[in-house]
Amino acid sequence: VRKSELSTEAQSISIKTISSKGEPGTTVRAYLSSASEVSIQDARTYLHDFVEFVDIPVFFNDEKLSGANHRAILPSERYAWSEHREEISLAGILSGDLELLGMASGELRVILENIRSVPEFGKPGSVVLLQGRNTIRTLRSGFGLSAVAMRSVYHWGGVVDLSILKPTAGREALDVSSNQLLQQIVSALDNLISPIVAKHDESFSNDGFLQWITQTGQFALCGPLEVTPRPSGEPETLASLVKRDSIRYYNGRDESVIQTYASEEEPLIVLSRRAPRRNCELGYLTTRGISEVDITPRVIQKHPIENLSFAHSALATRLTMILEDDYFLGVDIRF
Repeated sequence: VRKSELSTEAQSISIKTISSKGEPGTTVRAYLSSASEVSIQDARTYLHDFVEFVDIPVFFNDEKLSGANHRAILPSERYAWSEHREEISLAGILSGDLELLGMASGELRVILENIRSVPEFGKPGSVVLLQGRNTIRTLRSGFGLSAVAMRSVYHWGGVVDLSILKPTAGREALDVSSNQLLQQIVSALDNLISPIVAKHDESFSNDGFLQWITQTGQFALCGPLEVTPRPSGEPETLASLVKRDSIRYYNGRDESVIQTYASEEEPLIVLSRRAPRRNCELGYLTTRGISEVDITPRVIQKHPIENLSFAHSALATRLTMILEDDYFLGVDIRF
């Protein structure tokens, strides 16, 4: 095929049969003109995205582009904890072996291997996801399809290689059914890993995990969440604090209120300013019956009229005149 001969009106692709050499493989040769807007490096980058994870050797100008392992996208495999589950099921769509890695920062990574779809179809799949990347590269038997974004509290990014994924005719996107299947899988994955994540204290620094708790109402899991009660200033878990008889919380910012109501005998938990952490703190405390400090104005003592001084009477008279004459309000001022 030659660009100069391409036509929609006439046959412009020629095919020639040649004798077999007895060697497997296909060679594609492309000749770029000096006026071409596509550079050799552009072509390499474009092809690399499609064949990076293909297990058949693919060479570009004698450079091997294929054969990468899906786990190669992980920046490192240093982690604070790990959990393994075999033959887990996701939304009844697929099953496989799960490896869940938790970083010291709370960030999560998910590896699913030996994936079999239901019904079983094609080669075993593989999934490697990193938190906070947002864009997922989709593959089928290692061959690149399109990049997608799925709804998840963890904002997963990475690679998903599944034989059940199908591209649109132009290969620029996944078809509708594949998008729906992948969203079901990602949602099921969130619900599968979150209870496992809850067993590790590092996870309470993870906003995605706290968001999952808020969305599902699983506030009972928040006992290990650390807060700093006033006035002590020493971090302590919610599970430990709620055991005290005199503990209360404050869902405000007024420092004068905090200083007034917080004491060593009656510590005050000042809720976080940041969601979803504040939602988790509030949800856990209310489910455990902890009440908010009452800062509404209230009458402590009433002064009988006969005990009022001349100054009290003068002030009351002046206020009464202003409110009645200027605002037509009938008033009864008491102290």
